[in-house]
Amino acid sequence: MSVNPKNWKTTKANPNITWRIVYWFYDDNAGIKKQISKKGMNDLYSLKEKQAITKDLLADEMKVLELGFNPITNKQVAPEEVDPNILPKELHLMMP
Repeated sequence: MSVNPKNWKTTKANPNITWRIVYWFYDDNAGIKKQISKKGMNDLYSLKEKQAITKDLLADEMKVLELGFNPITNKQVAPEEVDPNILPKELHLMMP
């Protein structure tokens, strides 16, 4: 997963532009990939607020993916189908 702007964690990040979290999700069952983009932090205007919510959104997105959410089908995989040994980097995520 990556965040635009790339320098979002620094004091030089511009809070006045549109920020987004972007990643590729691969659905092996359907044989398709899709670029996923989240922009839920753009209602905030201060840099510190945007950085805090971006950090939370990244953690939340990773958690729902770990729990088996498929953003292509917009469905949750049944818990018994999710391998508890999968590490986040093995969730078929790729930085753009």
